[in-house]
Amino acid sequence: MALNLKHITAIVLIGDGLLALMSPERDALAWRMGPEPFRSLMSYMAKRPALTRWVGATQIAVGIWWVLREEPATSPRAGLSAFGHISKGVNRANTSICSAAGA
Repeated sequence: MALNLKHITAIVLIGDGLLALMSPERDALAWRMGPEPFRSLMSYMAKRPALTRWVGATQIAVGIWWVLREEPATSPRAGLSAFGHISKGVNRANTSICSAAGA
């Protein structure tokens, strides 16, 4: 459950960050709700698109870093590098097949 919540939070961070990069004024105004200090902050951000884009890029980086920093060992991705290559710890049967195939 905690992993699912972590992934959902990362998706929201990355998605909102992408929207802030693409349309900073619109993204800031979409969050202009709630208590007055928060609404004032979002109005401030809407008037400063470069700052909003910087915050959006930071959200994307933090979201990706956060979700990838602790990959569970039982994950189907365990044993694969960031580019899908097999990493250390692979069994000998797989490596001998690759060797025989000339890979």
